[in-house]
Amino acid sequence: MIALVWRLPGAGLAGAALRSVEGDEAAVRGRTARVVLTLASAALCGTAFGINAGRHEPLFAVLALSCFVVHAVLLASLDLSVRRLPNRVLLSGYVSTGALFAVNAFVTGDTGRLLRAALAAVAALALFGTLYVAAAGQLGGGDVKLAGLLGLVLGWFGWGTVLTGLWAGLVLALAGVLCQRARHRTTADLPLGACLIAGALLVITV
Repeated sequence: MIALVWRLPGAGLAGAALRSVEGDEAAVRGRTARVVLTLASAALCGTAFGINAGRHEPLFAVLALSCFVVHAVLLASLDLSVRRLPNRVLLSGYVSTGALFAVNAFVTGDTGRLLRAALAAVAALALFGTLYVAAAGQLGGGDVKLAGLLGLVLGWFGWGTVLTGLWAGLVLALAGVLCQRARHRTTADLPLGACLIAGALLVITV
């Protein structure tokens, strides 16, 4: 019952978050597309909120995960629609999610998970930063910053979850590229950020 009720603020926050950046993202095509994107994102966000509420996690950890879901769904929606991962949304995700994790560590005394999450964020940033330099033009700066945010959240659950979540996103991206090539498309038009987010959310929620 609690998980069901928790879906309502999740859906509302997702819709409000998308509307808040809609004015800056004029490249989103048509009013109908924006409405469909908002409704789909709100539904996904609400469902993920419900799943997080059903976890046996402390309150502030649930709030941190739910806050991450709002930002993740918003970022994925923007990446799919306008191929952008805005810095202000990424920064907001880092600050709000990290702060709630820190409050949880202070309240519960469980600083180990907070430290692991921070180290995972740094490791993910370093890994994707290296890929950004080594494979020039294949990754965007937003993808690198997004990897750090995903590492922060995945690291909360463990190093195995970090590896699984990031690999899941890369596998989804590879599968999408192969599908596009099978349809005889000469260039891939698949946003990596959305794939990374999908992989992370899949691992966290499942």
